[in-house]
Amino acid sequence: MSEMTSRPEIAGWFYRLLEEHDISASVSCVVKTGELIKVARTFPWPPHIIESWRAENPFYFAFKAIITGLAQMQERLGIFEPVDFIFDDQSESEQCRAAWDLLKISVTPELRNLMGEKPLFLDDKRYKPLQAADLFAWWVRKWKSEGNEEAIKRLKFPWGAKKHIRQLHMIFEEEDFQVEFNKTTLPDSIARAQISDPAVTLSEIEKRETGIKMTLPDPTSRLRF
Repeated sequence: MSEMTSRPEIAGWFYRLLEEHDISASVSCVVKTGELIKVARTFPWPPHIIESWRAENPFYFAFKAIITGLAQMQERLGIFEPVDFIFDDQSESEQCRAAWDLLKISVTPELRNLMGEKPLFLDDKRYKPLQAADLFAWWVRKWKSEGNEEAIKRLKFPWGAKKHIRQLHMIFEEEDFQVEFNKTTLPDSIARAQISDPAVTLSEIEKRETGIKMTLPDPTSRLRF
């Protein structure tokens, strides 16, 4: 979007293409970075949390917030099935991939069922939907920095929006970071299991929650039970 600022008509034309598609909703997340860093550096992290300095990176917090926040609210947006995510490939992508199993372990079974497959991180130069997300994120950040909450709520693009898109907009500040970091105080047994092999732990949890899938006998079969 930064490349389009000198030619807003290009951005407007691109947005018109977006309106032609069946977009279920827009999801945006604002993280107040200064307050995040303040809380992360003063929070009494439990012993099983290593590399707590990573919590200062707003990308990690936004990654979790967008995925779990949408899972909590998506039925209100008219989305009733698991959602798969594709993010722009960033330097933080490897850490986010590694944390995916831990993230699914940390939520309730209801939210876990709404979280799709492990997110993909792709090149926004090659995948146009990522460019659409970048355009939207750029304007949300601009409006927020200007204190223009009405523009965020109404999607007041300079070229005008012709199609209503349901929206989930989240803002996280100091109190929210305190609440979120307090959730890291899991029982030691769970913490040790997560650290040793999160994928195995998640697999065991999902097996317990889904149970054994049964099929009805085939009435045309010659076998009898």
